Amino acid sequence: MKPPFKNTIISVSLLLIVLFLFTKSPARAAAGNNPIFATIDVVQQMIATAFSPIQSSVQGLSNRVGNLEATVTPIPGQITNLQTTQNNQTSQITGLTNRVSALENTSTSGKQFVLYDANNQRLGILLDGAGLSAGGKVYTFYNEKLEKIISFNGIDIIPAIAANYTTNDCSGTAYVGEGYNNYLFSVAGGGGYAVVDTNTSPTSKLIRSYFDYGLATPGCSQINQIMNNLVPLIQVSYPYQNTIATPLDIKYQ
Repeated sequence: MKPPFKNTIISVSLLLIVLFLFTKSPARAAAGNNPIFATIDVVQQMIATAFSPIQSSVQGLSNRVGNLEATVTPIPGQITNLQTTQNNQTSQITGLTNRVSALENTSTSGKQFVLYDANNQRLGILLDGAGLSAGGKVYTFYNEKLEKIISFNGIDIIPAIAANYTTNDCSGTAYVGEGYNNYLFSVAGGGGYAVVDTNTSPTSKLIRSYFDYGLATPGCSQINQIMNNLVPLIQVSYPYQNTIATPLDIKYQ
């Protein structure tokens, strides 16, 4: 074999061996160094960055919906309570209207509320039964025979007037200020029961004594003072045949 041809065969063989080695073990780039992989990471980061505000908005909306649900949920119950309250108030108004109508009808029918004591003794036409005093509930009524207003506290006729006197010992004619013309009352200090003498006009008097509730033991105190617009009292007997017995009774007749 000629030397040039032999050299050619050797060169070709070496070339084939080299090509075979490259084909058998192809070169590969690491993901970190591969520009294609690097580009994908960037895109994923950009997508995540783009979606981040949307996710925040969605979370915010979810929170707002939760708050609205918490606020709205009690409203039906509150509406029911308001309707119940309104119905109750309507019933109360209706009841009051009926009571007013009944009172209006009473005034035209001639019937009245009359007060009796425990022994069925007629005391008078009831004016008020809502007052209170140390003795208990106060009833105020009109005595048709005497044409006077009387108040009874469960113990005695009240008020017990602290009268003024022109004597030094709370004796003689008792005087009070104006305003009691329509009442029958008791006189403090054992003065019995009295009414104003409506046949006299108010006048000025030199008062020398008066019944003093301010003392440790209420009693007569001396004074020397001119008082104006005084009217004299007339002592009267107990206004009923028998002492008022409790409990009292109200009759509509």
